[in-house]
Amino acid sequence: MKIGFICNEYPPVTCGGIGTFTRELAEHLVQAGHHVHVIGVYAGLLSTEVAEQNGVLVERLPARGGLIGLWSDRRRLYERVKALAKAGELDIIEVPDFEGGAAFWGRLPIPRVTRLHGTVTYFNQELGQPANKLIKRLELSTLANSDCWLSVSDYAAQETCKAFALEKPYQVIYNGIAWPAAERCKHDYGAARKVVFTGSLMAKKGVFSLAKAWRQLHRQLPDIHLVLIGKDTIADGRSAKDLIVELAGPDAHITFTGHIDKSELQQHLVSADAAIFPSFSESFGLGPVEAMALAVPTVYTQLSCGPEIMTDKRDGLLIDPSEPDTIVTALTSLLTDESLRRQYGRAGRAHAEKFSVDAQLAHNVQAYQQLIEAHS
Repeated sequence: MKIGFICNEYPPVTCGGIGTFTRELAEHLVQAGHHVHVIGVYAGLLSTEVAEQNGVLVERLPARGGLIGLWSDRRRLYERVKALAKAGELDIIEVPDFEGGAAFWGRLPIPRVTRLHGTVTYFNQELGQPANKLIKRLELSTLANSDCWLSVSDYAAQETCKAFALEKPYQVIYNGIAWPAAERCKHDYGAARKVVFTGSLMAKKGVFSLAKAWRQLHRQLPDIHLVLIGKDTIADGRSAKDLIVELAGPDAHITFTGHIDKSELQQHLVSADAAIFPSFSESFGLGPVEAMALAVPTVYTQLSCGPEIMTDKRDGLLIDPSEPDTIVTALTSLLTDESLRRQYGRAGRAHAEKFSVDAQLAHNVQAYQQLIEAHS
């Protein structure tokens, strides 16, 4: 098959979960014998750049930006996809739901699938925040005019239907992660007195709840160390990093690494007693799955898709981020019990294998084939 992806954050540029997901799936599709073409718009480019990355053809178009760019960037993507489809270079195109990348698109001679990673509207609804009317219209257009949805969780699909008052056929295909070899995983469960969080420093990710819990936890266990891996953001006009320090206390033994590469991130994880992800809103959550895959004892949210990804007290521990005491209880149990760390580390890795790219690849290929056959 000749498969196209729209992605405006394809690595090695700084990316979020969508960029990481797209690269992993694209490279595995190439390894399986398929042709993959990734197209996106990028700020700061003066002209189109085309390069092959590990067998994937990556085409980056210069973004126009601004209100005009909301229309023109999407239309240029559409015109490029239509030209490739008419030339027989694409059999199917996949677009992410976030920010409505396929708004203003016309008809195509190939099927168009939208992957539900979580729209801006979806996350605003989950967090009880007002919707951005313009972004909602862009996202609604993208969702309503696609041939099918592929969702990273059943929870995300159900909430998307509610947020947009839409009924659309969908398939749940979980995000796939690159499966780490056993020698790269955690094997030593002796006390390291270290906890790791990965993700952007923002309220949605539960970092302020974690900071409140850490103040209490650090009083009980003064030799513990928290490592926060991810970019800083602005919260109520202030640096999230500064607010975390204020909430946790100035002597709380917290290290901020900022954005680091994947190999360094994995080294931090395997050297920790636990990884924690106390999110208020998630559509899937690559971070906790990647931590479990490394056999790191993992604490995840009981909200959103958390229970769909992890079973509490079997694969790890689920907490309520709105109740910092639950974070304290979960981390205390792991930091003080080596046998429990080993139990959840090994169980988490065994469970996470279902989320490997290899395990999910066949589901993606089958979905694409069915859509192509139905469209033709």
